[in-house]
Amino acid sequence: MKKVLSLVLSLIMAVCVLPAGVAFAAGSGAISAGQTATVTLDRDGDTYILHFTPERTGEYRIASHLGEDMVDPFCYIRDSKGLPVVDDSLCDDVIGEDGTRNPNFDVTAEFTADEEYTIICQSTHITGPVSYFVELTEVNPPEPDLPEVSAPVLQAKELTQTGFTVYWDDVEGATEYQIYDATHDPAAFIKTVTENEYVFTGLAPNTEYKIRVTAANAEHSASSEISVTTLAQEEPEGPKPQAPTGYNVYARGDGGTDLYLEWNRVEGADGYKVYIYTGAPGEEGYTETLKGTTSENRFAFTDLIPAWEYNVKVTAYNEYGDASSNTRVCAAPLPVENVTATANGNTITAKWDVQASHGYYIQWSTDQDFQQDVNGAFITGSGATSYTIPVNSNDTYYVRVRAWKWYQDQRLYGDFCAAVKAGTKPQAPTGYNVYARGDGGTDLYLEWNNVAGADGYRVYIYTGTYGQPGYTETLKGITEENRFVFTDLVAAWEYNVMVVAYNDYGSASSKTHVCAAPSPVLNFSAEMTGSTINAKWDVQASHGYYIQWSTDKDFRQDVNGAFITGSGATSYAIGADSNETYYVRVRAWKWYQGARLYGDFTQPVMVPD
Repeated sequence: MKKVLSLVLSLIMAVCVLPAGVAFAAGSGAISAGQTATVTLDRDGDTYILHFTPERTGEYRIASHLGEDMVDPFCYIRDSKGLPVVDDSLCDDVIGEDGTRNPNFDVTAEFTADEEYTIICQSTHITGPVSYFVELTEVNPPEPDLPEVSAPVLQAKELTQTGFTVYWDDVEGATEYQIYDATHDPAAFIKTVTENEYVFTGLAPNTEYKIRVTAANAEHSASSEISVTTLAQEEPEGPKPQAPTGYNVYARGDGGTDLYLEWNRVEGADGYKVYIYTGAPGEEGYTETLKGTTSENRFAFTDLIPAWEYNVKVTAYNEYGDASSNTRVCAAPLPVENVTATANGNTITAKWDVQASHGYYIQWSTDQDFQQDVNGAFITGSGATSYTIPVNSNDTYYVRVRAWKWYQDQRLYGDFCAAVKAGTKPQAPTGYNVYARGDGGTDLYLEWNNVAGADGYRVYIYTGTYGQPGYTETLKGITEENRFVFTDLVAAWEYNVMVVAYNDYGSASSKTHVCAAPSPVLNFSAEMTGSTINAKWDVQASHGYYIQWSTDKDFRQDVNGAFITGSGATSYAIGADSNETYYVRVRAWKWYQGARLYGDFTQPVMVPD
């Protein structure tokens, strides 16, 4: 009786949701996401009802698959109110991209959680009982929840002086283990492993390490730590060396940067570590700088500051221990620079630059190698940078100087400078003469008398008064000859020039004043009107002009001319024979040192043209 009642209720529900004209169902059932249902139909017009209540809101796909019988399935999908979920026309054949028709239906639609939906399955072309399959799938199902993981229980084994192994039991739900060195904060990541142990190597003996292991999966993690101490290194047994003794600086050099230190050999020492230190050991501010290690009982410093004093510690060591002692050393002063020696009759005056020292030692000799006839003198005070040497004026002398410093009650010497040959510095140049000007006023050719003993000349243009504010010097060039060509002057400008004659023993200078030639006259023209030639040109910076005219185009004969005063006088009328052809040219002039200084002539103009 219950079965009959249930069947009647199912038929009533089917009638309520069926479209008009649809016959009663041939069967019914429930379907869930991930399931496949079998639809059985006896004849055209039969229906099969599938009830679907989704657990989650989202997209679901409903698709039919033909069974053994050749049928043409289609369906209607209704919500709990009997309304279509998708257009009924989409619940029939599937048309492929190539235009082919698949008799199955394939529908994807949005469904709401906990609402009951009805899938009404039918088919056409039924000649007898047929069946096909309906598959229901969730389009984007959520990933399954991963289980929580617990912290691994860590243990250590295989301890050595330089390593150990940390291991743990497998943690349920963990897919990996992250290894960290947590000895210092923050912890340093080492590696991710899937095994349940990790081997640490290359560690320091007798040192405590804190290791962290994190068990993890994609969603959860849990960590624990363990402290492990490596085994202590076994101390070898034997005598350690004694502290070094007998320090001796046996050489200095290279301008004061090098110092060669030796000490007595220490019995049983494998080597020596050499330090420079500052401050007092054990007190604030004490520092040590390792300069090097040596297996011999000597060491060469190569980067000292000349004339500086240093505290040195030498440590003798072997496999059983070490012992240290201290000494103090001083680098040699720098070599003296810019030494000159000027002969003047029976004396030589030597000069040099000041150097950090307590004084100087000067030597002079008639032997360039200072092997014989060597004389010398001590000079006290770093500021005493000259010395007058009495000599025989008939001999040639060589002079050299070195700085010295008081250190541990004796003089500590720097290197000698290179020997300087004493000689006479040149006299100042005389007899200046400007022997040519040209190139539109930019060029000026200056000469002077040859200076005996000069190796060359430096030529300057200067402005202002030497030693006064605003004084400047510009080096224009160096020449070995007693002449110089300026090529970049401003036309008609006047210049102060200084020429310095020099050699190895000194220099001497003198001054002169020069003036560049005016610029050529521009836009010159000449026309003949009757028996008059009218010449015109542009104004030019000058004191006036000189105009020439001639019947000879080369101006070698029949040459006439006239001076015109004033830069603004830019025209001139020339009386001429109208039957002749004339050539006319003009140039500017400037009064300089009581004479006219001329610019270049213009190109001759022929009149009539």
